Amino acid sequence: MSDDIRQWLADLGLERYADVFVENEVDQASLPYISDDDLKEMGVALGARRRLLGLARSQNDATSPENNGMEDGQERRSTVAERRQLTVMFCDLVGSTALSRQLDPEDLRDVMRRYQDAVAGAVSRYGGHVAKYLGDGVLAYFGWPQAYEDQAERSVRAGLDAIAAVAAVRLADNVALAARVGIATGQVVVGDLVGESGRDTEAVTGETPNLAARLQGVAEPGQVVISETTLHLVRQAFAVDDLGRHEMKGFDDTVQAWTITGEVTAESRFDAARGAVLTDIVGREAELQMLFERWLSVEAGDGQVVLLSGEAGIGKSRLLQDLRDRVSEHVHVRVRYQCSPYHTNSALHPTIQHWARAAGFTPDDDGAGKLDKLEALLAETTDDFKGDAPLFANLLSLPFQERHGGLTQSPQEIKERLLNAQVSHVLNLAKLSPVLFLFEDVHWIDPTSLELLKLIIERLRNARVLLVITHRPDWQPNFADSDHMTTLELRRLGKAQGAEIVRAIVGDKISDDVVNRIVERTDGVPLYIEELTRAVLGANEMDATNGTSGPINIPESLQDSLMERLDQLGDAKEVAQVGSAIGREFSYQMTAAVIPQSEQFLQESLLKLAESGVVFERGVGREARYVFRHALVQEAAHGSMLISRRRSLHLAIAQALVSLFPDMETLQPELLARHYDLAEHYDEAIKYFELAGRKASAASANAEAIAHFQYAIDRLPDLSVADDNTRQKIEFGLRAALGVPLIALKGYASKDVEDNYLRAQSVAGDEIKTETYFAVLRGLWNCYFDRGDIPRGHELSAALLSLAQELDNDLLLSFSYRAVGSVHMMSGNITQADITLESGFAARQRWQGDVNPQAYSEDPGLACAYYLGCTRTAKGQVDAGLGYADTALTSAREMGRPIGIAFAEAMRAIALAWLNEYEELQSSTSALEAYCTEHQLVFWTAWARFMRGWSMVHLSAADKGIVLMREGMAQWLATGAALHIPTQEAMIMEACLTAGRNGEAAQAGENALRACGLNGENLFLSEILRLQGVSAHRAGDADGAMIHFQSAIDEAAKNGAGLFELRAMMSLVDVLQERNQHKQAAEGLARCLAKVDRDSNAAFIVAARKLYAAMNDGQAG
Repeated sequence: MSDDIRQWLADLGLERYADVFVENEVDQASLPYISDDDLKEMGVALGARRRLLGLARSQNDATSPENNGMEDGQERRSTVAERRQLTVMFCDLVGSTALSRQLDPEDLRDVMRRYQDAVAGAVSRYGGHVAKYLGDGVLAYFGWPQAYEDQAERSVRAGLDAIAAVAAVRLADNVALAARVGIATGQVVVGDLVGESGRDTEAVTGETPNLAARLQGVAEPGQVVISETTLHLVRQAFAVDDLGRHEMKGFDDTVQAWTITGEVTAESRFDAARGAVLTDIVGREAELQMLFERWLSVEAGDGQVVLLSGEAGIGKSRLLQDLRDRVSEHVHVRVRYQCSPYHTNSALHPTIQHWARAAGFTPDDDGAGKLDKLEALLAETTDDFKGDAPLFANLLSLPFQERHGGLTQSPQEIKERLLNAQVSHVLNLAKLSPVLFLFEDVHWIDPTSLELLKLIIERLRNARVLLVITHRPDWQPNFADSDHMTTLELRRLGKAQGAEIVRAIVGDKISDDVVNRIVERTDGVPLYIEELTRAVLGANEMDATNGTSGPINIPESLQDSLMERLDQLGDAKEVAQVGSAIGREFSYQMTAAVIPQSEQFLQESLLKLAESGVVFERGVGREARYVFRHALVQEAAHGSMLISRRRSLHLAIAQALVSLFPDMETLQPELLARHYDLAEHYDEAIKYFELAGRKASAASANAEAIAHFQYAIDRLPDLSVADDNTRQKIEFGLRAALGVPLIALKGYASKDVEDNYLRAQSVAGDEIKTETYFAVLRGLWNCYFDRGDIPRGHELSAALLSLAQELDNDLLLSFSYRAVGSVHMMSGNITQADITLESGFAARQRWQGDVNPQAYSEDPGLACAYYLGCTRTAKGQVDAGLGYADTALTSAREMGRPIGIAFAEAMRAIALAWLNEYEELQSSTSALEAYCTEHQLVFWTAWARFMRGWSMVHLSAADKGIVLMREGMAQWLATGAALHIPTQEAMIMEACLTAGRNGEAAQAGENALRACGLNGENLFLSEILRLQGVSAHRAGDADGAMIHFQSAIDEAAKNGAGLFELRAMMSLVDVLQERNQHKQAAEGLARCLAKVDRDSNAAFIVAARKLYAAMNDGQAG
């Protein structure tokens, strides 16, 4: 704008005043507010003053629409002078002086009209009033002549629309116009009369219009800049950036400015209230009584679970505090797990914090001392001290190997033992005394802690435990309904109850009017009521002589209330800000390491924070720890800092953590990552997020691992290195590691898995001849293979084999043969599949090392064994096939990785289904479905459900079984998988035939054949042909049935599938016997039986032998 005013003055021949205008921040937009005295003070000569004032007035008239949009003769608005809150918008056209030089006056007039129409249209759309046209500026009011409860929000929306509408205005050369907007809110006096055109600048008095014009001067083209008061009214609707404080003409103090960056799509989250005022409970008597009744049931021996939900600040913690008070009169033990928003991906964080507190760890304790305390605690409550001590010591990262030896089990087995040990600990406590177990803020729970919580709920039914789980309404528990579980929702309080809370805090120190205003503002949320009341009380505006209050500025929102309280801390506010950056709970030691002031200053400030009720103090002196009384207080303190201050503070915290706690990189890399991330030191953040991801992945904490890896990937664009190759190399490693937990959680064939591996492949660079690239390529193969894309499976398995041979690595060869053999099997080529898988199994046996679980989701030797269990069974080598399946399952269980166990069980289930072992199949798949659900293995959960349904069809529950089969297949497809769809459709066809649902059977058969032809998945083609024959036979078409049966026999024989050949032959026997072709039937059956282990005790083989024996007996008779 300084160039614009200089040019304007130069055009008038008054360029000698340009410097003084710029120095005093006078521009064209502010000219209507400049008086003769102002110009005199600036040293402008009398003649020039008169000329400037006259030109300003004439320019307003020349460029404003006639009568401000009012028709001739329209009635003038006349009002009594009144005081009201008004939001004023000032819109300025950018570069108008340059336009005046470039355009013909008529063209300029047309452009100005289009600009003004665009702004006026936006204003009117939102109920605003265009008050004045000031050359290239437009002044608009929101709240006069018509007030709206959301008038500030309307003004911002109008400003954004105005900028967009002006940008759509194009000049002849297609150059777009640009505008900028300033908005301010405040108390004004509206004058007695608004003239015919509404252009009386004295109609509104007060600083608000001038502030809006000055804020417009701060704005960049295309920006809406608002005052702080306006921000208070619109912060829930719009996102803003802090522009800092600015000196402005006419204002003694600097003025804070904010720019609108977009709309807020959801309300901010605030933590539940902690440690509320110790007044009598208000409005929660019924809920408290219900909780206490559940406690009495617990004392009688019946375990109880209460799900306590409510919005932030509604009083969940206050209610629990009263419950604790009532229970304190009874013999009991209290256990408290607190979830944290900073640790939603830190496995078992609430457990770790609980045990550290319960054992009484202090900063002075060394590892051995902490282990002593832990063992003393465990000795009181464990049934297996020798087994549990190393588990809990490992959880707490204590040195235990010298006393207890190492943990040799797999990470998954260790996790399962640890979860069970924690449940046993609680149940053992309950044997000693009733337990009040508080599991708070589970909307921030980490996935592994959620597993623990589910276990506790399942097993406390007959224990003396009252488990109260608090959460916010947007977190939906997925616990199974049970008669020992109760849900309790806390709702907002009524006005009378809100007033009772206010009076409990302040007594008679404020008037009923102020109480009512507090209640109206706080909308029945206890935390809001409490905090706003304390802000009013702390304002020191109470009149002690009459027990009433003078004028009190009630903050516009709770956030303002909290900030006002923080400001009252004076210099101690800085300590509160530092503490807020450290976390909800912060120690003296950490604060002292970060804050630069003296120890005396720190001690005095912390004392002031405690005395003011901002924090609770636990411990004394250097051992003290401090907890923000409300998470909202912490958030307000953190949010009050400039972004640059936050960055430097989080950097100092991260560096202090590394310095003070050398093991932090190993124990909690995610905490370091979070602080470095907030410090915008992305190199370090990426490093620690990767470490955290690998740590979680190794522990089968798949959800946490995915989150950590994804955080690291998301920050790669901010990496300091300018070299794209380096950045891509880091991303390649991250995505290779991300693939394994993604597969476990979302399924092999999911879109997320595909996208991740494709991206890894695209950034591989010179890594394409490495083992890591092999793992990526294998992940892609697995994805497409499980989608049933057999041609692409062939292509990628060949590429894997080629790379493995080039790298001359037996482990990779085993993986490759597993891939090639699997594709052969699903293509229906059982003979070649069996040979290739045997090679893969042998290659794995040659490899002496382990398989990195962070690079691969399976052991290739076991995978080959899984598939050999199927190929040998399909060939008819039934006992050998089941032997492979059983051995592989045993080995998978020993390794302890859930995905491996599920895979082994699922492949074994296939062999059981082929052999008609329905009862064992039902038992194993029921267990498998529960196991996969527990471990969030969606892929195998779907398979287990399908196979369980299949077993039920053949165990006299056909209709219910078919429902489960269809559900399982739908879930299978939802993971992106399409492999085994011909098999599943064929099995549904047989199920429908068994249930007499022939129409559905025919449709399933068509689907099965179509799926086979789609991608060449022919494993079950002979069975599909056999079932087509069964269907034809039932329809009376014996000739057609025989054709289908023979085709099935030929298909099976061609592929070396002796078992399938026998199945087809047994169906053909039915038709041959009907035609009295007994000899042909017996010879055919004998020929097929010779191809299988006819001495096997598998149900199907036994049935075949019996049929053959019966046929021979019949012929002999």
